[in-house]
Amino acid sequence: MLDSTLKQCVSTRWNSILTMLTSGDKSKSQLRAIACDPQVPKKFLRLLGDLHDEILSAVIAVLSPFEAATKILSAEKSPTIHLVLPTLFKLRQHVMSVNTDTTAVAGLKQRLSRQLEKYFVIAPIHAAATLLDPRLKDKDDLMSDSLKNQGIEVLRQMLDNRRHATARPIDEQSDAAEPPRKKAHLAEEASTSSDGDFFDDLFTAPAPSRDTADQLQTYLSTTSEVVAAADLLQYSLVFVTSTYDIVF
Repeated sequence: MLDSTLKQCVSTRWNSILTMLTSGDKSKSQLRAIACDPQVPKKFLRLLGDLHDEILSAVIAVLSPFEAATKILSAEKSPTIHLVLPTLFKLRQHVMSVNTDTTAVAGLKQRLSRQLEKYFVIAPIHAAATLLDPRLKDKDDLMSDSLKNQGIEVLRQMLDNRRHATARPIDEQSDAAEPPRKKAHLAEEASTSSDGDFFDDLFTAPAPSRDTADQLQTYLSTTSEVVAAADLLQYSLVFVTSTYDIVF
């Protein structure tokens, strides 16, 4: 008997391929021991003979970051739109071929790279969300200049819409008014937390500035310094609203 059950691949879900390979890798020693039993069909032994340990481990290593990316972007209790571009950046780096890659691994990386560019769809709203994270806004490698400008335009449109909304008569705004204690409540609860190792080399945050001639441009051009990562939903709201008096 195996210590853990073998998992089967489901063709409609690529992550199940990694699950299947990982389960086989963990149980390969036991499977080979079972295959030595004279009562086991020879076909089973031949299948195990085709199992190349080094290639199996290398393929698992190539696929594992994609599973991590899937879980990060599928989070249910925290915002993830600002992590779309950083995730794409990290995966692009991961599938770049290196001199130590075997032929099989290099071929797999090339195929994954093509599929990544084909199916990982990016829009200006992703750039805007990334720019709103003070830890990421200065990371020029995350997006092209063109995409960054599109993201800035999205943010300017958001600000314009906000200004127009606040220009309405007070009685029209009363129903949609934010509870008076909400901002203070966010400030009280803002605290540092880890975003894991996946983005540990990307998160930075800016030093405060109150030059507000152009609030958005001031925010984007503020020099960043490394700080502990914080929950974005609290971190960005507290940072932007308290430092630049911007309300989204």
